[in-house]
Amino acid sequence: MIVIISDVNNEGVGKALYNYLISNNEEVEFISASERNIKPCYCCDGCTYKTYGKCVVRDDMDQILPIIIKGDIVVYTSPLIWGGFSYDIKKILDKTALIGNRFYKTRNKEIVKGTISNNKKIIGIGVSEIASKMEQSSFEYFLKEVGTIMNIEYLGKVVNPTITDDELQNLAREVLL
Repeated sequence: MIVIISDVNNEGVGKALYNYLISNNEEVEFISASERNIKPCYCCDGCTYKTYGKCVVRDDMDQILPIIIKGDIVVYTSPLIWGGFSYDIKKILDKTALIGNRFYKTRNKEIVKGTISNNKKIIGIGVSEIASKMEQSSFEYFLKEVGTIMNIEYLGKVVNPTITDDELQNLAREVLL
């Protein structure tokens, strides 16, 4: 299953990708991050020491996390903000630490955590008309780091909000690879 989590401010690309994948008989779940009540991670360590694997702050992540866990591919679409994700997407990403293994290990001289989910690939799609090469590079690097820590495939990509049909098809192919 593919899970698309999109920021409402640039939901066009996320919705277009969702509709394209559905029309090609893919199993896809769409979540609008901006329409959810998600509190930020307070780094309280409650999920590690008090309620292992469960955030002590009750919010809509209680419904979103099980969907993310089931996803083979998780796609985050967001306006590109200084080479990163929007606040709404970042809150979800921070709380997905709950699905990480409890302890770190090393693999190929990198610190990895792994995941208890079905996730095999994480994709970040930054949406921008005017992204600099530095912003694009930072965004791609951030996804590399997340993928490395989770020990899964990753892809960071920046697209224009007025994505063409051909670009959408190419993007869908990259998601499914």
